[in-house]
Amino acid sequence: DGGKSYLFWGSFRGIYAAELDITPDVDISVRKESMKQVAGKAFEGSNIWKRGKYYYFFASTGNYAGGAESTYRTVVARSENVMGPYFNRAGVNAMEDDGFEEVLDRSANFSGPGHNSGLLLDDAGNTWMFYHAYQLSNLGLHRQGLLDRVLWDKEGWPYIQSGVPSDRAGGPYIKKRSK
Repeated sequence: DGGKSYLFWGSFRGIYAAELDITPDVDISVRKESMKQVAGKAFEGSNIWKRGKYYYFFASTGNYAGGAESTYRTVVARSENVMGPYFNRAGVNAMEDDGFEEVLDRSANFSGPGHNSGLLLDDAGNTWMFYHAYQLSNLGLHRQGLLDRVLWDKEGWPYIQSGVPSDRAGGPYIKKRSK
């Protein structure tokens, strides 16, 4: 962001961030003076996405190990600064009070949708989110990778249609590339 690189890490003991120094030879070091906690102990699997003036802190919360009983889900908070503080729609802080907005929860077909490992823009400008979930009709497959389109409401908050994993969805638009 602005020519600076950042690292976000942590899990259920807090989410932390730091600015990185990266040399032309790709030696990477953490600027220790920039390290800070940006979210509380309810989260893991963080992913920062910038859209407009906001940085969106996507994360997962709940119990991911339960198969059909999994309470894992995807949540979001946002800030105007990459290093936070991050808040939910009502202004509750993600750091002190675990404030978040729910993006994706269980459905009749899937449990534990979370750990959004990546967001991407397709060539039409649509945002897509990769994540995993348990398919309740085939728990032997364990967690499966899924993809859903992220929509944005009029206040700029992200959501997934119906708030649950889609059973069938279109895919990202990718322009045909010339060789």
